Amino acid sequence: GLVWVPSALGLMIAAPFAVPAVVGALGFGAGGIAAGSAAASIMGSYGGTVAAGSACAALQSIGNLRMF
Repeated sequence: GLVWVPSALGLMIAAPFAVPAVVGALGFGAGGIAAGSAAASIMGSYGGTVAAGSACAALQSIGNLRMF
C-alpha cells in the first residue's frame, strides 16, 4: 500500500542535507576541490578545462553550500 509515502517524505526532508554532505566528502568544498580527492579525479577527467554548467561545475557549486 502506502509504505513508500513515509520513505519518500523522509528522502525529501533528508536530501537537502545529505547531498551537500556526500558531495563535500567527495572533495568538492567551499575552498575549491581538495587535492588527491575523488573530486580531483573527476576534474582531471575534464582535461583541465571545466565548462560552466558541466557536472563537475554543478558538483562544485553544491560543495560550496554551507548547510551548517
